[in-house]
Amino acid sequence: MNKEELITRSTPKTITQVVTPAKLARIKAMQASGYPIQKIAESLGFSTSTIRNVIKEGRVENNG
Repeated sequence: MNKEELITRSTPKTITQVVTPAKLARIKAMQASGYPIQKIAESLGFSTSTIRNVIKEGRVENNG
């Protein structure tokens, strides 16, 4: 394996997840209904860290 191939294989692939207004509304609704972060993430196809960041950034009111 050459150096370039090693670098390519060892570099994480970046996938940007976009939280559209519709998905943001869904996150808000699910959180208001008491869904845990993991269930919200699974149902919308996001990572739990993305959901946590959306909540932490204040785009969603944190109810607990």
